[in-house]
This record gives sequence, structure tokens and C-alpha cells, in this order.
Amino acid sequence: MKLSDLKLRLQNKPAAVPLKDLGVGQGIGNVQEFLNDETMTITDPVVNLDQPPYSLSGTFTLSGTPLTAVLAFTAWDTGSGDEITQTTIALSPRAPETDLPLTMTIPYAADVTRRLNPSGTLRATGLTVTCDMTAQSNEAWYTIHTPKSDPLPAAEGSLRVRFPGEGDSPACELGYAALSPAFPPDTALPVAVAPAGLHETDIPLVLCALKPTAVTVAWGPAFSYTWLTVDGALTVLDHECAITCFFQQRQDSAGRPSGPWEIGGTLQPQGSDLQFTFDYTRENDTSAREVLTLSADTTADSDNDTPTVLLNSVRDIHDQPFMRGALSLDLATGVPLPSGLLPANLSLDNISLVYDLTGSRVSAVSATISCAPGPNLSFIPGINLESIRLSFLAGRDPAKGTWQYAGSLEADGTLGPIPQDHNTPEPPCFTASARFPDWQFTLRVSDPDDLADFDPSHLKDIQTFSTTGSAPNGKIRLRNLSAVYSPATGAYSLDLDLATTFTIGEGALKTSLKDIRLTLDKTTQESPTTTSLEASATLANIPTTVAASHTGQTWNIEGTVQPAASIGEFKTWLQQKFNCSLPILNDLGIDLVHLSYQTGPENSLAFTCLGQTQIFGHPATYSLDIAKASDWTIQGTLTVPADNPDKLPMVFTVDSTTGPQNRLTATWTEPTSITINDLIPQLPELPLIGTIALTQARLTYVAEHGYAIALDTHTGYTQESITYVSLTPAS
Repeated sequence: MKLSDLKLRLQNKPAAVPLKDLGVGQGIGNVQEFLNDETMTITDPVVNLDQPPYSLSGTFTLSGTPLTAVLAFTAWDTGSGDEITQTTIALSPRAPETDLPLTMTIPYAADVTRRLNPSGTLRATGLTVTCDMTAQSNEAWYTIHTPKSDPLPAAEGSLRVRFPGEGDSPACELGYAALSPAFPPDTALPVAVAPAGLHETDIPLVLCALKPTAVTVAWGPAFSYTWLTVDGALTVLDHECAITCFFQQRQDSAGRPSGPWEIGGTLQPQGSDLQFTFDYTRENDTSAREVLTLSADTTADSDNDTPTVLLNSVRDIHDQPFMRGALSLDLATGVPLPSGLLPANLSLDNISLVYDLTGSRVSAVSATISCAPGPNLSFIPGINLESIRLSFLAGRDPAKGTWQYAGSLEADGTLGPIPQDHNTPEPPCFTASARFPDWQFTLRVSDPDDLADFDPSHLKDIQTFSTTGSAPNGKIRLRNLSAVYSPATGAYSLDLDLATTFTIGEGALKTSLKDIRLTLDKTTQESPTTTSLEASATLANIPTTVAASHTGQTWNIEGTVQPAASIGEFKTWLQQKFNCSLPILNDLGIDLVHLSYQTGPENSLAFTCLGQTQIFGHPATYSLDIAKASDWTIQGTLTVPADNPDKLPMVFTVDSTTGPQNRLTATWTEPTSITINDLIPQLPELPLIGTIALTQARLTYVAEHGYAIALDTHTGYTQESITYVSLTPAS
């Protein structure tokens, strides 16, 4: 039914309105009987359909008894008008403590009374029916009571039943039922809970002294569980407490218990703002160990920013209820904090305790406190901590009885200055965490996309870094940021992904970097910042990855290139950048070069070449360390294999030399079974030539002539003899 249609029907202000005309004649079951009855009317209606909440009230007569009726309508705009999707009808007697003159049976009334008091009766004092126009179903809430019937006193409660639409089954189903018997104040707990099926042996000893002030028994859908709530007062662990205790037991389809009673509730010690929830467990069927777990959450809600429990220090946690008598437990000294980490005023967010009732002692404690950082707390310059949450955990070693401690810390904050007006963009936010015992913060930006418009020069260390090179338009931009900070020493490390290129070096040694991963380190607050990075660059027209560090006014750059395909460009690059024209490089095949050079007041170069060459007709390999400071120096090795693959190679150590490098010498001093024939098979077949073993060799390279070798040998009983062999470059 549309709201406009209902308005049309009522526009003439009729003296009586049939319920059927209000569009509630639907569903199946006994509630439908009077909803569809044309004789059921609301007289003297008061109508409000002009603005929400839409309603209609008046007098409803049932079995000759006038009742107060209030109807509420919920409408939804469907595009073609407001469609009434739900109508609620509330009926109540005009005289207090009067039963409704219902002509139909209350569903499940006999089942409810049978479970609580087989000899009792159930009556309705109010009825609210919610009509779902979409599902074509009704839901009835009965306000019920049972008169006193020994041994049960009078009880008040409610019963909810759903009547489905046409074609649905079952015809109706129980949603919820509850009764609250009015027991005398001096009733013992076992007596108060016995009608619900809870036996005295099911009640923990710690709860037996509870004096009930209110008891409610409830049943869930299809009586699948029984829920028992008991309010009262109780002394728990030497504290007078207001208590609400819950007992729950599941049942099968036949109504038989299908498991033990689950026990829990809430405790609030007198004079305390802390309200604890508790759970009781028995660890096995023989009740070898009983455990009571207490937890209190005091986090301020959104409507009240004032914390519930304020502390002057971490040690004040021990003044909270149930913490005393925890034997040797001391959270404050068990988990020591760096000095200055927390201010004096803290708020207790939550606390949990596990009591071994069998052993009469605490077995575990956890607590979380929060605060705004103290004014004297130093942190990474330009990064602001706004809140800190500190969590403690202590557990007792069951074998030794000693405590073991753990702790963690979480923090939130922002990068850069705090906005002073609404026109300033919000700064990027971060989260940080730390763990006991070192309390080292690990910081992450919450949303890296927020860094796109952030000016990182607000961070002191990045501002200093920007002076060591140049960025487009003089501005550095970040792609991501993380950090590590130690409160104990003030040391920290910033790891940054730059979203811009950055050029370092001067003159001919300028190097353009991109895809930069930058690290800025400080060992103390007073120490200088150590700068290092990894980035993509182009050296000798060869793309590569470089590592660089900055000290004083000098950049140290390292990178590895494979110049095989562009060896000419590589040698030209060495000549142009470093005035390097070493003659030996012309006779070497260069496979891999690891470069290390400095730019600044004094430029220098060092590189390691790996490659191959020809010596004595053999394919030899080499590794040369070449450096240029005031002059060129060369060190390294030449490896010359024997002609016989079963023989070990000759590894020549290049003599460290300084100068123009048109001459190079190397020495082999490791006697093996290599003979002259193994090394130089081109020699003519002379007597004894194959038995002459080599004991030492000296290799000389001269750019104009090639290689020459001097060999020390022995044969037979002759211990020393010297043979000189000279080779031209062609040989």
C-alpha cells in the first residue's frame, strides 16, 4: 500500500477505521484472525501522515474491552511514491495490571510455563504486532506474566513469535521468550536458579554466595538454548562487587541439555569505575583446575573523550581492583621503559587477569595504557607522535612460579607541521610499533598516496640531503617512507623511495639517478647524518644499478657494468671522465667491470676488471684492481691453464705497480707438476724437454712488444737451472 492511498482513505476523518483498510491483513496464524476481521476497527483515530514518523492512534475494542491502539508506519520511496513497507500495531489495556482479552491461544505459552513451572499459567498484558509488507509476514511481541504458583513467585516477561507469509512453513516459530520471577531478597542462588534446570553442583564455589536481586530466564529460537541472568552482590577476591552473572546451556531438538553450562558475566567493584567481564572455566570434568578470567575495557567512547581511569605512572596499574595480592608480579619493573618515553598522566584502556582458583593465585596479567607523548620526548625531527598505546603481558611459569614478561607499543602521528587552518592539506599519517625489550620503533606511512603532495623538506634530514645534489625544480618528492627509531639512544634510520630524479657529483662526473631508495642514518641525536642510496643510473651509456654514499662534500659511487657489447664506449668514457688510457686495456677482453669513484673536491677512480686474454697461445683469465689517485696502480691475478686439463693452472700474482702502466709484471711461485711442454707445447721436441718441471715463473708485459716469461726449472738431480723464453705479441 502506498502512503498516498492511505492518506486518501483517511482524508474525510472517519469515526472508525477497519484494521483491514490499513493494509495489515496478511500472513497466516492466529494474529491474522483479528487483523483480517472486518469488525475490528480503530475508533476516534488521531492521524499523522504528513511527515515522519507516520502514525495513527485510537481505541481498539477486543471482546468488548476497549484497548489503546498505536500504529506506526514506515514508508520507502520507490520512485513511484512512498510505499509502506512496515506497519507496527501496539495494543495495551487502558487499566493498569489488566490482561488482554485475547480470543486466541498465545503460541508456545504452554512450552514456556512447562519449562519454568509446570503448574503455572501464562497471560498477556500487551501485544505489539510488526507487519512486514515485503515478506508478507507478521511478528508478534507479547508482554506476559505468570501469577504466583508455588514454588515459583509471580513473573513478568515477553514472548516473540513470527508468523510467516502464505506458503511458508512452519506456521509460526518461537523467536525469543523470557520471564523474570520476583524472588524475595533473601533467596539463595541455588534456589533462584533451580527452576531453570541449573543444579547446585553446576554453580562454581566462587559464585555460591551471590545474593540475587533479579533473575531472568530466557529461551532462544526453537528453545535451542536456555539463558539465565542473575543480578546481585558478591565478594570476589576480597572485593565487594555488583555482579551480573550469565549461565547458558544449549539443548537438542527434544529439549534435553546438549552440553555443560557456560558461565560468565560482569563485575564492578564498589568505589571503582572499572567494570570487569569474567569467564569461568573448568579445565576438565574432574574439576582439577578452575580458572576465572577478568577483563576490563575502559576506552573512552565517542561521546566522551575523558578516559575512565587515569594513572600517574605505569606502577599505578597495581592499585586497580584485583591486582593486589598478585604475589611477585611487577609490570613496571618487569617491563622497564626507556626514560622519557611516557608522560606522567596515562589512561588505562584495558586490563585482564587470569586467576587460578584452584591454586589461589594469579597466573597471567595483561594491561594496555594510552597517552599523548610527553613534551620532552624527542623523536625524528619533523615527525610528530600524537598518541601512544603501551601493552604489557606477564605470565607465570607453572613449573618455576616465576614471572615472564612481554611488552609492545603502538603509536600514531603525522609528518611535517600540524595544519594551522582548513586551507592547509592534512599531513600524511603514520603508524609505529615497538617491542620489549629494545623498544625500537618501526614506522610506516599509512597511505603512501598521501606523500604525492607532501613537501619532504619539512623533515630536517631530507632538507639537508637535498643540498648534496639537485632535483627538478629544486623539489624532492617521495613515493614511500619508513623509519626505525630507538628511544634509548635517539638513533634512527629513514628509508625513502624518491619519486623524482636526483643528480649528484660535479663537472664531468655528474651522475643522474632515478628509482632512488635513500637511507638516512643517525647513531645519536647529535651525530651527523649518514647518507646512502641505491638507484638506477647510466654509466658509459650502459644502464646499471649503483650504490652511493655521501660523506662531507664527497659522493662515493659504486656500480657494475658489462661492457662487452660496447667496449669502445666504455674505454672512451674512462678517457673522458677520468683521463684513463691504460695501454694494457687494449690487449684485454673485458667482460665485467665493478666501478668505484668519488666526486667532490678530489675525484678518484677504482675499478675491478674481469675478462680474458691470450698468453702463450692459452686462453687466460684475469682479475685486475685498477685505481687512480695521484697516479695509476694495478694489482690482481692472471690465471694461465696448463695444456693438459688434468694439471692445475698457473695463477700469477700481478706485482703492485705505479706509473704510466705501459709495463706490467706478475709472478708465479707455487711449484706443481707443470712442465715446460705443458705450458708451451709449441717448443721443438728436444731431449729431456718434457721432464723439465717449473718451480717459478715471472711474466712481463710491455705494451710495444707483448709478453715475456722467465722460468726457473729443475730436472733430475739438477736443482737449479734457468731458461728464458721470449715471446712476441704474435706468438
